[in-house]
Amino acid sequence: MHDHNATLARHWFEQVWNRRRPEFINELAAPDCLGHHPDGDTQGIATWRTAIYEPMLAALPDIAVTVEDVIADGERAVVRWRARGTHAGDGYGIPPTGRSIDMSGMTWLRIREGRIVEGWDCWNQDGLLKQLS
Repeated sequence: MHDHNATLARHWFEQVWNRRRPEFINELAAPDCLGHHPDGDTQGIATWRTAIYEPMLAALPDIAVTVEDVIADGERAVVRWRARGTHAGDGYGIPPTGRSIDMSGMTWLRIREGRIVEGWDCWNQDGLLKQLS
């Protein structure tokens, strides 16, 4: 189970973020998943997509996430990641600057029956906004 959850966590970042394949969101996450983010919580896939995924891709259309490490234990998987991209769109209410961003963070996932049911994102959102301003 541990290896499966580590693989699922890596698959999430590769398919959803790097390959921009949103159909994998419904495959890998439970419909009522709960997300905890630096600026608040999301409940359900639709809310996560409109509050987190779509604004991030709009602001950083070339974002690339490198999974640096994954640890899985029971229902949990923790991913240490680094993201780089170019601020080429208006996804955070800031006009595109053309600046490169580089940020790192961790995502702690709770996985049940092969799907993500809850996640905690820990990254410096203020640091990202500072890089864009």
